[in-house]
Amino acid sequence: MHYTERIKPDKNLNLQDNLDFVKDLEEKNKIVLGYFEALFLLACKSFLESEYDYYICEAGIGGKLDTTSIIQSKNVVLTNIGKDHQDLLGYTDQEVLNQKIFISKNIENLFVGDINSELINIIKNNYPHSKVKYFLRDTVETLNMNLKDLMANQKNFLLALSTVSSLLNIDILNESISLNFEEIEGRFEIVNQNPVKIIDGAHNVDGVKHLFKDYERQYDFQQTDIFIGFKKGKDIESIISFINSQGKYKIYFIEEQTFYDQENPVVYLDYFQKAKFEYEVVSLDAFSSNKNPSILLGSLYLIGEFKKKEISMKTFFMIKPDGVQRNLIGQIISRVEAKGFNITKIKMMIISKELAEEHYGEHKDKPFFNDLVSFITSGPVVAMQVEGNDVVLQIRNLMGATNPSESTPGSIRGDLATELDKNVVHGSDSDESAERELSLFFGN
Repeated sequence: MHYTERIKPDKNLNLQDNLDFVKDLEEKNKIVLGYFEALFLLACKSFLESEYDYYICEAGIGGKLDTTSIIQSKNVVLTNIGKDHQDLLGYTDQEVLNQKIFISKNIENLFVGDINSELINIIKNNYPHSKVKYFLRDTVETLNMNLKDLMANQKNFLLALSTVSSLLNIDILNESISLNFEEIEGRFEIVNQNPVKIIDGAHNVDGVKHLFKDYERQYDFQQTDIFIGFKKGKDIESIISFINSQGKYKIYFIEEQTFYDQENPVVYLDYFQKAKFEYEVVSLDAFSSNKNPSILLGSLYLIGEFKKKEISMKTFFMIKPDGVQRNLIGQIISRVEAKGFNITKIKMMIISKELAEEHYGEHKDKPFFNDLVSFITSGPVVAMQVEGNDVVLQIRNLMGATNPSESTPGSIRGDLATELDKNVVHGSDSDESAERELSLFFGN
């Protein structure tokens, strides 16, 4: 999983230079950082060198042993107590709580999500290192909602809103009532409607139970296909036993070596045979092409691999002001469609100065930055989301070289453009750029 998928600033950060710093640190000290440790160090250094006011950091395992505990944050959000990493955190809910709540020794504001009443009372009556305590249950009651009616992503959304409201001392919480809760993103993510396809990072029994509860609250299918893949060390037997007991789910294992540190299902062959459990091993593409309602669940690395495949099927493509002014829209779109690609989103718009500066943010220190912004805001553009196999590279090839004089005949720029400054079209140059630009222009 690429680091840009895990570090998400709302403005450009100098991540590449700081990544080089992390690599140099490893070489000089002759150490090898784990993926999470390297990611955390990269994010911390980038934040400290930026002009950002807030740094939201998600813990790994949580608790005293978590890498993020070095921050000793004054503001801590405890979303839930689950049975994960039990060899490190403990085997009872209170043992896990004792670990997680000491991720910082001096908490000014503790925000607590959906946990049971017994644990809430323990938190209220103990842990003096946590000064002010906020509970999701109180927030939900204030909004005249019922906690039992909310899905996991909706609970986390309200917890995040109440946290921001309290820390910034602004009332954005009541505005949430007017939002469409069904559209709130989370680990339970609907990636296709017909047939229904859902991806979820549930990787322990509690997480899977929550997933199925939320799923069955929304859908009532007679059978759903479950595609699963877990990292090594997970309690796969308990998870499979639970899914199998539900009676209306068919299980497919994602073939080995699909993602980092994946457990090979063959390891559990004896268990499957004794339980008379039937399963198939398939590729990740089988989930994408499946025609039945289906869920992809398990390791976040698995979810990341799926998202990378999906991202590589989409790109951002734009006809610039000169192309629009010269009435080339029809010609250019015809070339894209003749190549076999689908234009799934399209709009004509005038780009604001703010959007242009963010779009060209990587060039902000270059002498030509102002000219780029001035030109792209000079008239209407046509922005598109284009989909198809290997679409990023193929659209770049279809466009031709940035300098029209170097573009081959038959390409858009080779046939239709004459000037470097007015080269008719723009297309994302990588999967990461496509994701960022589609988000900027379409809110993907």
